[in-house]
Amino acid sequence: MGSLVLDLQRAALDNSIKITQLVRTALAVARKLNLTEVDGWLRNELNGYVDREAVPDYRVIGGKLCVETMDRLIELPFDSEEDRIAASTMPMGVAIAELEHAARAKGKPKIRVDTRTGQVLYLVTTHAALETLLDRVRTKILDWSLDLEEQGIVGESMLFTADEKKAAHGSPSVVNIFHGDVGQANLQQSSSGVQVGTQKPGADLAQLAEFLRAHLDGLSLGEQSKAELDAAISDLDKHASGASPDKRATLTTLGRVRDILVAGAAANELIQAVTEALAFYS
Repeated sequence: MGSLVLDLQRAALDNSIKITQLVRTALAVARKLNLTEVDGWLRNELNGYVDREAVPDYRVIGGKLCVETMDRLIELPFDSEEDRIAASTMPMGVAIAELEHAARAKGKPKIRVDTRTGQVLYLVTTHAALETLLDRVRTKILDWSLDLEEQGIVGESMLFTADEKKAAHGSPSVVNIFHGDVGQANLQQSSSGVQVGTQKPGADLAQLAEFLRAHLDGLSLGEQSKAELDAAISDLDKHASGASPDKRATLTTLGRVRDILVAGAAANELIQAVTEALAFYS
């Protein structure tokens, strides 16, 4: 018989395995180890987050908020660009299977957004945003399984010993592994060549500007787009230099940055960092 934890690692490293199946496998490991908090996180991923406040930061995505009319999606009008960005950046609490389906769909992916008024709206986003979200979940599960192995918790023959269960409960990573965010501190190299870390960049515009500027030359952008992005990053520095950044101006600048990155098919980590900053200031 194999090892539960090592099998989970192999599944996390195999991109051909659907993320829904991976989460379900991780749930079995968490359940066998009696890890209530990890069990709850994985069940929320599978079933959807009922509590909007409980949706993790990595599930915040942006796009265009649309209404469906005569089989067409029409973007909702807003009084200002700031209002559009604020309304169209939101925590996405739907089941991970729905996100995975949208990420694999042809054309621009759309996700249903239920409102308190009962009106059905759709967030039209990008494949890059959804793939980033799904990849974050896959990486978190991989990190967790590696931490378990480092503590000697492997689950031979589909079972965990009493000592393994005790060790799992004593690990601080068990309760923290799924709360990480993109940032500038504790940097490590990602598969795309972009450095990612574990601190939230949204509250620190200067760090975000530095993070973006460090990767500016490596982006496949035209000269005009690169110049526009450079100017927007400089604006972020200006916002950061004030005692209290102007919220509307900051949202406008962040929206410009995100739109340029998305149009230029920038690395997912860059887009996600800006999207999370948008959520912070919305």
